[in-house]
Amino acid sequence: MRIDAVTVKAFEFPTTHPERDGTLVWKSTKLVTVEVTAGNKLGLGYTYADQATGEFIAEHALALIKGSETSDHLQIVEKIKRQCRNLGNSGVASMALSAVDTALWDLKACLMDVSIQELLGKRRESVPFYGSGLFIDDSEEELREQIKAFQVLGLRSFKMKIGQTAEQDLERIKKVKAMIGEEAELFVDANGRYHHREALWLAHQLANLGVTWFEEPITSDDHLHMKFLQEHFPPRLNYVAGEYANQQSDFFTLLNQGLVDILQVDATRCEGVSGALSACHLARAYNVPVSTHCAPLLHAQIGCCLDNLQISEHFWDHKRIEDEFFISSGHFKEGQFFPAQKQKGFGWALGPKSKRYQIYELTA
Repeated sequence: MRIDAVTVKAFEFPTTHPERDGTLVWKSTKLVTVEVTAGNKLGLGYTYADQATGEFIAEHALALIKGSETSDHLQIVEKIKRQCRNLGNSGVASMALSAVDTALWDLKACLMDVSIQELLGKRRESVPFYGSGLFIDDSEEELREQIKAFQVLGLRSFKMKIGQTAEQDLERIKKVKAMIGEEAELFVDANGRYHHREALWLAHQLANLGVTWFEEPITSDDHLHMKFLQEHFPPRLNYVAGEYANQQSDFFTLLNQGLVDILQVDATRCEGVSGALSACHLARAYNVPVSTHCAPLLHAQIGCCLDNLQISEHFWDHKRIEDEFFISSGHFKEGQFFPAQKQKGFGWALGPKSKRYQIYELTA
């Protein structure tokens, strides 16, 4: 069956207050969606990216998608990659491919009248999540609000943003640990903020406090000092990175050089569902567990098909957007997400409330 139409949209959702991590402050979160239709079926894919990514899809991908056979899904993606060769396949191009690939998977499953889990091959009934957010400038009231919302879902692991001075971070960590309780697990994310020697000093302090996860203590572009940290990290503190990996070669470098204890995979950045599956297969060959990054609605669905998945991220910004502006199926129970049994495709759609925040649209 041929693809009849393709629609690209971009949205900008304001945050409730300015949010800050170790290297960035933002006041809104942007989303790009791709809708592909064949017959009376529609497939939806998305990525957290700005309007430029939507425009990139419109200019470089729409003509290659429309009119193609739905069975040529992977060929379509490869054609787009070749088309973009001289532009580079990372960054905007990779996020664009991610939204397209996910939409094509959704369409394929809907045409076959099966769920995405049935199409990809379900390996588990549910996906475990940790609560993520707890931004640097959040007040105690805002921190407690987020923690409570995650606890309602049964989540028992939490990740907070750090990246001030190491001493300031340690004080905040102690406060958050008191809020989540002794039985809960605490992760931290520096978003590449530190110099490698300060990161190493902080790693030992974190281990003494019982923190088990140190995400991006330094930039993940600095492979030399990532290796240094890996060789000197406390044994029970996991070095976590991979969220900015766009292509399989990025994942291969992290794994082959032994730079991570847990590999992060983000299907909205690494060429979609296809890229995420490939990255997870590669990680399994290196006996490294995987954690999905952000976009909880997407990763809750494909996580059931990943046998080496350790845990997924329920990021506050994306949780808020996906709860309010998507129509979806499935439910949480005791910190685990269970996809709906009889859904078709991903079981999702954009809700009508999203229209208010739309900033771009093009249909071919």
